[in-house]
Amino acid sequence: MKPIIVDMKDMSDSTEVYESKPNRFLVYTIYLILIILVVAVLWMALFKMDIVVKSDGIFRGSNAVYEISSGVTGSVKETYVENGQYVKEGDVLYVLSIDELSDTILRYQNELEAAKAHLEILSAYEKSLEGDKTELEALQNNAYYDEFINRRELLYANVNLSENDTAGQVTLYQGNVDSISGTIAKYNEKIKKLNAAKQCVINRNNTFYASEGIFYSMVSSYLASYNYTYLQYDNQINEYQRQIDEYEEQIKKAETEASKEYEPATGDETVSSNDIPNENEVNTTQSAGVTVDVNALKKQRDDLITARDSVTKEKTQALMNLELQQLTTIEQQISGYNDTILSLETNLTSAKLQLDAVNGVDNEAKETVAILTEKGNIAAEILTYEDKVKECETYLKSYDIQNDKCIVKANVSGYFYISLKLKTGSFVQEGTAIGTIYPEAESKYYAEIYVENTDIAKIKEGQEVKFEIAAYPSSEYGYFEGTVENIAKDISVDQSTGNAYYLVKVKCENMSLKGKDGEEATLMNGMACQAKIVIDEKNVLTYLLEKIDLMD
Repeated sequence: MKPIIVDMKDMSDSTEVYESKPNRFLVYTIYLILIILVVAVLWMALFKMDIVVKSDGIFRGSNAVYEISSGVTGSVKETYVENGQYVKEGDVLYVLSIDELSDTILRYQNELEAAKAHLEILSAYEKSLEGDKTELEALQNNAYYDEFINRRELLYANVNLSENDTAGQVTLYQGNVDSISGTIAKYNEKIKKLNAAKQCVINRNNTFYASEGIFYSMVSSYLASYNYTYLQYDNQINEYQRQIDEYEEQIKKAETEASKEYEPATGDETVSSNDIPNENEVNTTQSAGVTVDVNALKKQRDDLITARDSVTKEKTQALMNLELQQLTTIEQQISGYNDTILSLETNLTSAKLQLDAVNGVDNEAKETVAILTEKGNIAAEILTYEDKVKECETYLKSYDIQNDKCIVKANVSGYFYISLKLKTGSFVQEGTAIGTIYPEAESKYYAEIYVENTDIAKIKEGQEVKFEIAAYPSSEYGYFEGTVENIAKDISVDQSTGNAYYLVKVKCENMSLKGKDGEEATLMNGMACQAKIVIDEKNVLTYLLEKIDLMD
């Protein structure tokens, strides 16, 4: 290697460059970058961010939603309602021509008539014990008239027994005590069967026999409605899946033809750059003059998958609502029976006191006690038959059976949404869900959140929840907020997908937000959302260091 000799006159410029001061702009730039880095580190150390668990959910109104179903099997004769129409309680929705009147409805009608006849004669009988027999004598056409006339004569015959018949009086009053006790036992048995009906609803299995009447019919009606809803949604899902499979076959065929058309040359053939297909050419093939757009096929397939998943979610929610509505109805009946038992227990205490006192009274006092005891029996019977009337009327409330026609009416006021599209002449089976009535306005909302098994341990009651709704972007409207109110104690499984989740109920707080343009955002029943449940807070620096495994 030869040494390089440089003349001094050629080095003058280099020396000046080395000895010159650095450019001020470069110095200021370095300082600015350092300041930005320091500020960024301080911000990451001081600013805290929410650590959240994301789950899908749906908003529900706290007001009750009522389902309208057919109580008979027949064909539609007239329709008076359209989808989304506002209806008032008692408005006629449909008129059905009855092909076959349900045995259940016939039984309820007969029981209702019998219960009303009993109430009418019991009221007149009670007045006759007070000395006014006019009303009782006016009911000679009542089916139970002779029975109560004999009952009244028997009562006074027993009152006129001599003091030597005290033992017989004791037997009479003991029978009253036993009668009330037996009635209480019957109500307890009904409550027991209603609890069994709840389990049948939850397990979707009717363990009652046909001879058990109302309980068998109640569960059978629910199961028929549940299975019908399940089948309707399954048919939609299967149809979507069939179309998805067809598109998969078309995509596979198009891609195979594309690969054959652009196979690389072999042997002595050379391939020019112009012969190499680009991405758009691969995704579009020419076959027999017909252009197959693979990307379009994939998009149509993806749209079908999205539609199928949406129907699957709707199916899950519809079945859950159906079960909840049936359980609520059963709970209301149990509550009513418990109230009746409390009243009967009061009468039982009074009857026992009368039984204890019967031995030490004179004949006049005995008559008074006997009449009071009989009035106690009447009161207990009136409660029983009033309960029976309420039970029958509740079932028959939405059905007006006249001249081989069933008039389906709205049982509450609200907006009617059709579940089954009916036209004149359409055939309807007993128990088929026709539509749903939603309340005119919701007083408040709550959210049902479906939390996965892997995240449920992080969720606690009282945690803050922020809702992201597609219709109201958070960047424009902010967040709807709420707090965790209740966490399911047991896991639920989606029967169609097999996915397991815990149902978390969130109490919603701010139900109205305004966007940047002043437009108000309001929640609607059934609106889907993504919930962000805040489980912790961390500063940005700690979060970043944990993500790159520099901190445990």
